[in-house]
Amino acid sequence: MVYKDGDYLKALELSVNALKKCNTDNKFIDDFYWWCFLSYAVYCAHMLKNNRIMSKLISISKNGFESCDGHYASYCFCRFSHFMYLNGEYERATDYAEKAMKADSTSGEPHYLLGYYNLFINDMDPLNHFKEAVIKDPSLLNRIVNHPSIQNFPSIINDLRRLEIVDFNDGSNHSVE
Repeated sequence: MVYKDGDYLKALELSVNALKKCNTDNKFIDDFYWWCFLSYAVYCAHMLKNNRIMSKLISISKNGFESCDGHYASYCFCRFSHFMYLNGEYERATDYAEKAMKADSTSGEPHYLLGYYNLFINDMDPLNHFKEAVIKDPSLLNRIVNHPSIQNFPSIINDLRRLEIVDFNDGSNHSVE
């Protein structure tokens, strides 16, 4: 499969063709598949570091299914948010991170982005978003505490390391330390 082989240009082409075939008028294709194909295209554009393609995919997303719930929609919005941040469009970056959070309430990535933006753009306390990110996805703790810019804030890192995560499978609490 071209996607797994790292042929991102070919995988992007296949994803865009699939998007064209499952337009929003197609009664047999639901929004899940549409967002799935868009997320593959977004991933490829991200891997190719192609701003022109990413901009085009953002435009395509605006004409897609109105329903934008689920993991794939959230992933797209997180990548759009990151793209906007890198291009200095901070308000749009925040808006896309908030859309991602609404699309998938179980994802920690939007909270990570919003915590980062609060810390470096909005001059607001990022701790609640960082905590929520780690609670939803404990692997994000490593990403947060090892981020070179966030390491300049040891009190945030210490507070996050003291979090206890409830394991809903067995009802026990686990520290992330």
